[in-house]
Amino acid sequence: MQVSLYLNDNLAKRVSRAAKERGVSVSGYISESVEARLGSEYSPEFIATLGSLKDVDIKRPEQPKLEGGAKREKL
Repeated sequence: MQVSLYLNDNLAKRVSRAAKERGVSVSGYISESVEARLGSEYSPEFIATLGSLKDVDIKRPEQPKLEGGAKREKL
């Protein structure tokens, strides 16, 4: 999914600096930050639909790191 995000100048500079320090793209840094905040587990609604697997511990597999960010087209 592609999302547009608008940050004020101060926050944009802080995000950019933090991404650079971690050695990741800004998109990668924001994605990691959102996932850290929300967690990477399946939603309770999804688990409820599995019914017959209630006794199985299901966890989302580790996701690959975003490297280099998406190529952008200059207009």
